[in-house]
Amino acid sequence: MRLEELDLPIPEELIAQEPLEPRDACRLMRLTADGRREHRIFRELPEILRPGDTLVFNDSKVLPARIEARRATGGKVELLFLRPVAVQGSAADCWEALARPSHRLKPGEEIALESGDALVLVEPRGEGIWLVAAAGGGPLLPLMERHGRLPLPPYIKKYPDDPSTYQTVYAAAPGSAAAPTAGLHFTPALQERLREVGVEAAYVTLHVGLDTFQPIREDRVEDHRIHREAFSVTAEALRSLRAARAEGGRLVAVGTTATRVLETLAGLGFLTTRGSRRKKAPTRSPRWPRPPTAGWPAPRRSTSRRGTSSVRLTCCSPTFTCRAARCWRSPWRSWGSSGCGRRTRTPSR
Repeated sequence: MRLEELDLPIPEELIAQEPLEPRDACRLMRLTADGRREHRIFRELPEILRPGDTLVFNDSKVLPARIEARRATGGKVELLFLRPVAVQGSAADCWEALARPSHRLKPGEEIALESGDALVLVEPRGEGIWLVAAAGGGPLLPLMERHGRLPLPPYIKKYPDDPSTYQTVYAAAPGSAAAPTAGLHFTPALQERLREVGVEAAYVTLHVGLDTFQPIREDRVEDHRIHREAFSVTAEALRSLRAARAEGGRLVAVGTTATRVLETLAGLGFLTTRGSRRKKAPTRSPRWPRPPTAGWPAPRRSTSRRGTSSVRLTCCSPTFTCRAARCWRSPWRSWGSSGCGRRTRTPSR
C-alpha cells in the first residue's frame, strides 16, 4: 500500500471542537455486510446489536501528562509523560517524558514547577525523550494530577472547560497519552439500556501511547515500523470473552485499541473455547472481531492503516469519509460522529 492511499481530505470546519451533550446524541454511520449504509444516532446502538453480543471496552484513562516547568535560567520546558520505567538499583518513581525543547537540557538538571516542586532530568533516552524523577524521590502521578493538563490531539484547538469530557465514562486505569475516542460517545444510561437488551460488557486495558499518532514516513506503508504496546486483561474479562464465543455471541470491539487486544488474544490462542485446540500460533492476526464501533482515523497515521488491515472498515476510504462528513454537515473526529461496521467475509489466504 502506498502512503498516499491513507490521505484523508478533512474539512477543518467539520472537526468537532467540543463534545455534544448528551454524548450519545452524535451521529452514527452503520455499514452493513452487504455494503449498505445507514445514518443513525449513537443512542440507537441497542437497536443494532443483538442479545448475547459482548461489547469490549478499553478502560484506559488519560493522564494529565502535559506539564510546564522552568529551568534555573528561566527558560520554559514542556514535558509530556509517556510511561513509568523501572530503573535498576533505584527505588525512585521514574518516567519517560518527551521534553520540548530538549537539546539544551543536561543530565541531573532540576526544573521547577509553579508550586515549588522540582523534577530531575535523570538521563536522555534519545529523540527528545528523557528519564524524569521527582527531586525528592516521591511519586510522580500526584504531581501530574495537581499540575498537569490532558494532552489533546492537535486538531482540537481549545482546551475543554471540563477536562472530564475527554475521558470515557468507564475510564478506570490511568496510563494513556490520549483517549480511546470510540468510547467517548457512551453514557451510563446507554450502557444500562444495552444491559437491559442482553448486550454484555467486558473491559480490557491498553494504554494509548504517543507513538500511536506519529506519522508514517515511509512511502510504502508495509515498511513502517509499528511500535509495541502493552495490554492487560483480567481473568474475569477473559472468562466473559470465552463464554460469549462459546455461546455463539459476537465480540464487538469499541475502537481500534480494543480490536488490537482481541486480535492479539485470538492470535495467541487465549480465546479458544474448551473442546477445541489450536496446534500452532497463526502466522497473522485473525480478523474476526466485528462489528466494530470506531471513530474516524487521522490521515497518514498507523491508526488509519490499522483500520484497513484489522477490521476492514469501509469508512477508511478517503472519498467516502469526506463525502459522508459533508453530507452529514456535522462535526466528527473524537467528540464528533462515529461509525459502526461489519466486515464482509473474505477468502482465507
